[in-house]
Amino acid sequence: MAIHAYRALGPPHPCSYLPRETCRLEMLQVARIDPADIEALLALGYRHFGSQFFRPVCPGCRSCVPLRVTLDGWRPRRADRRALERAVGLAVEISDAPRASTEAYRLYCRHKERFRDTNPDADPGDYDSFAAAFYEPFPCAWTLALRDGGRLVAVMHFDRTPRALSAVYCYWDPADAALSPGRVALLNLADLARQEGLKYLYLGFWIAENPHMSYKAGMVPHEIMTRPGVWTALADGAG
Repeated sequence: MAIHAYRALGPPHPCSYLPRETCRLEMLQVARIDPADIEALLALGYRHFGSQFFRPVCPGCRSCVPLRVTLDGWRPRRADRRALERAVGLAVEISDAPRASTEAYRLYCRHKERFRDTNPDADPGDYDSFAAAFYEPFPCAWTLALRDGGRLVAVMHFDRTPRALSAVYCYWDPADAALSPGRVALLNLADLARQEGLKYLYLGFWIAENPHMSYKAGMVPHEIMTRPGVWTALADGAG
């Protein structure tokens, strides 16, 4: 692995997912990396925004569990098919050269309001910080967007590596909640990965106690990382 990065251990701070807990992150600020290296870091439990990779090393808490879908057995379930039927009028746009826009930023700001229940201090930040986190030129960075006519409904940022796709972050308009845009974007991403013969779809951290993160366990079959680099099947295709 030829990763050129600066490694650091962040200071403890209140967890934004489980407010009663204290969070601490191991971070890699990457200067140079290729797609195979990104895949290797995903397999070790790292996530990233832009060029900063991270994984939790929280004192006394192991609630953030890396989860990946094994695509050879994945198929949309009944609830998934219903969601896709409701969203049949949405157009899917996939880009390998994503660019930041005020349209996407406004959508992101509306989306962040959903998290006030578990994180009252949720703040989308300014446009420049948004662009740096999601649109910094980086190997493997793609987007999947959903549109209703000309209106942007959802944006899914994802990485594309030799054997996997990795869902980085999805934001959508809460006014469209009845269409389940987050689920629809994720299902389209899983279908894209399966059609291309990829092995895994990484979903980041599953947090059973957090209502905004617990949905990931519904994507089956899947594996969880029990210790760095060691993955164990948790649910088969029947859930």
